[in-house]
Amino acid sequence: MANINIIIRGSFFYWFILALLFFLQFLFTLNSTNQIRYEELSESVRNPFWLNSRYMFEGGASVSWNLFLLIIYNLFGFSLFAAKFVKLGIFAISLFCLWGVLKKYLGRWRAVVPLVVTFLSPTLLYLNILQSAFGIDLLLLPICAYLLLSIDFKKLVRSKILIRTFLLWFLVMVSWLAYPTFLFYLPALFLSYFYRLIKSSKSKGFLLVNITVSLLGFLAPLLAVILYVKNKEVLIYDSVGQVGSLFRGNGYFDFSIFTFIKNFAFNLYYLFYRSGGYHFEVSKVDFSDFYPILTLLVVVWFIFKLFKNKKYKALILLIGSVVVFNVTVAYFTPDMGPGMRRFTPILAAIYAFFVLVWHYLTSSKTELRFRKFYILILSLLVLHHLIVYPINLIHLKDLGVYYEKFWFTKAETPKKSLDEYLGIIQKEDLYLECPENSRYCRYSEIYAAIAASCWWRGLVCHEVLGWWPKAGKFIPISIDTWKVYNFRY
Repeated sequence: MANINIIIRGSFFYWFILALLFFLQFLFTLNSTNQIRYEELSESVRNPFWLNSRYMFEGGASVSWNLFLLIIYNLFGFSLFAAKFVKLGIFAISLFCLWGVLKKYLGRWRAVVPLVVTFLSPTLLYLNILQSAFGIDLLLLPICAYLLLSIDFKKLVRSKILIRTFLLWFLVMVSWLAYPTFLFYLPALFLSYFYRLIKSSKSKGFLLVNITVSLLGFLAPLLAVILYVKNKEVLIYDSVGQVGSLFRGNGYFDFSIFTFIKNFAFNLYYLFYRSGGYHFEVSKVDFSDFYPILTLLVVVWFIFKLFKNKKYKALILLIGSVVVFNVTVAYFTPDMGPGMRRFTPILAAIYAFFVLVWHYLTSSKTELRFRKFYILILSLLVLHHLIVYPINLIHLKDLGVYYEKFWFTKAETPKKSLDEYLGIIQKEDLYLECPENSRYCRYSEIYAAIAASCWWRGLVCHEVLGWWPKAGKFIPISIDTWKVYNFRY
């Protein structure tokens, strides 16, 4: 009976930790609806609405994220901030997947600290409130890792192996199509999977079938996108935005030492001092306030020591490949507007190294002087994340640099502003006019928000008309308007 009570209490503790981490992210999400940013409007409202007619609005759009939101809107309906809660749902799945991985290799009790540290990451918490695909690689990577490690080539029956293999590589391609930074994880994922496959391969036929299924799963989302989208040329190259949507990124390469040093300095700034860059405006970052640097120094020290250990060497090389690949590509990109989202794989690698060192120091087999002291230093990162959480939560209400300043500020909140437009258009035609040469006034986004609300909510709405200076009159706005009048926004 005593043992049963211990088990129940233990299970309650783990479920409490998972529920608490989800609740803390939920609070972040709930407190972020006082503003909506331009990229959020593009990625969660305008682009999915255009895709409903099978058209890409522009190159540079996150294809799989927009398509996924389109599916959600068709199944459950549309609201201005629905994408925030879709991301929250992905967060919950990612949380359970990482918990499953950590529990498998560290055990329940030892897995708690790495789980808390990872999912209280200030950068992760902040990027998860954005309705764009920014930072979604940090959420999708644990799910991919869980699927990868759940494939036991020796114990599972062939059908289960093939199903999980297909799902794994399907999700990998979806993740890559969602945002290109997922590219930096691909070598580590490929090497991990095929090493385990070849090592456990029972026959050449078994190996060939698994490789074929992997390839089919990997290519299926790409093929689906190409077949679905009508204006396929935008997937490859949009002449206006000068970027395509497949595996897209808005940067360009400049292989100079100056660019490398500048990006290195920016990355350190975003990790240790404060946020900056396009839509990265969290108040306190992951290693701010100096003392978390002690944790990183311990992690770096032990990673060098553990590299001599065969048990850890392969994992260190795999995680290190993510850092090296990210640095060699992103550090030679002059366009620094995107901020931390370009360096999220480096952040993921830092937390992965933290887990390895935590695994080593908390193992009962580890005989090391001052082991408890090192564990205490590692735990400083938990303390830091707990301290900065309420600070970041309070500052979520601060208006960012890139919030929408024209259409969605007519009332107290963006939602109330949209409701005002919907109140008008259900009674009569809605006339919209942008000030001449206004940088922040975009017809495409307000039209998409209104039209999406009417379409997915089943509202009976009149026409939306926008002032077109070249024609000297108000013109009816629809998706075809952008083709006929050949204007961008």
